[in-house]
Amino acid sequence: MGNVTLEPRSPHSPSSDAAARSSTLHSPTHVIVNPASPVRQSSFPLHNTPSGTAPSKPRLSDREKKFSTADRTVLEELKRTISTRDAQFVVKGGITKPWGAGGVGSIGGRKHHPFNTDQVPYPRCYEKDVLDLDTWETEVCYQICESNTWHVFEKPPSKALDIGCGTGAWILNCARSWKDCHFVGLDCVPLHPDLQRVGSSDLAQRITWTQANFLESLPFPNDEFDYVLVFIFQLQLG
Repeated sequence: MGNVTLEPRSPHSPSSDAAARSSTLHSPTHVIVNPASPVRQSSFPLHNTPSGTAPSKPRLSDREKKFSTADRTVLEELKRTISTRDAQFVVKGGITKPWGAGGVGSIGGRKHHPFNTDQVPYPRCYEKDVLDLDTWETEVCYQICESNTWHVFEKPPSKALDIGCGTGAWILNCARSWKDCHFVGLDCVPLHPDLQRVGSSDLAQRITWTQANFLESLPFPNDEFDYVLVFIFQLQLG
């Protein structure tokens, strides 16, 4: 695959960006999903209207009245998008408590990937405070070497792969510097931003997000990339 760089990364990797929370696997930005990866779908209770009774229209608050029909449609689509993405995470480590009507909830848990230890053996946490540390780590590395990479390129690569891209902070930084380079970010969970939705359509044309397990065979042909970034996970498994 050309140059391969092993970069040290803390247990908090992959790198992050707070805006990633509004992203989705089904975004207009190029997204490839590994069909073998389990995706959980959220279900919502259906409320039947008694026969002979006309359904009543919900009353809109003053704030809701300010939104046009198109704005409300976009808002509902965004809510569905976030719900779909959140369904691909599980909460671990919390205290399970029963709620009303036989429901069960969790208090104090942390967001993790849903895979078992045979598939993804590292217990990665994806809460915002952890992802923020990844962003700072990316910035610190840039300040230390005054470059997006430890290797000094005479000419930037034309196609680069970031394995364990997380929210894609490294890719986004590089894409603004390497104007002619195309990027692919790969991770087992959807943390990447929807570049079309956040108004970065120019970057969306050169960035593809791929959801797959990098411990398995990568879904790319040989010699596809001339630069591959691989971060080393420093983990302590109990």
